[in-house]
Amino acid sequence: MENEGSNNECKRSDWQRSHTLIERSIARSIVEEERLPTYREMEMETGLSQATIARHRPAQMFEEMRMMSRILAEGVLEQQALRALATGKAKDAELYFKLNFGWKG
Repeated sequence: MENEGSNNECKRSDWQRSHTLIERSIARSIVEEERLPTYREMEMETGLSQATIARHRPAQMFEEMRMMSRILAEGVLEQQALRALATGKAKDAELYFKLNFGWKG
């Protein structure tokens, strides 16, 4: 019975590690490529199988990340976007508006 608890902890630890790898892959792709990565791209980047990636529901993770971004950092992000526009870094501002407001520009 004691061994069973340790096994569950290991599974939780593996799940969390996989989840973190997927989150990082999503974040990198959004920042560098301005799009969500495909399952194949995440597989190559993380070393996880596509089945494992699918169990973590990347699209839902992206939505959660987007909502957290809006709630926790809206003011800071807005200031960064305005600063980016003022300094000529329009690409940064454009990404902010795409991610947070669904802007298609």
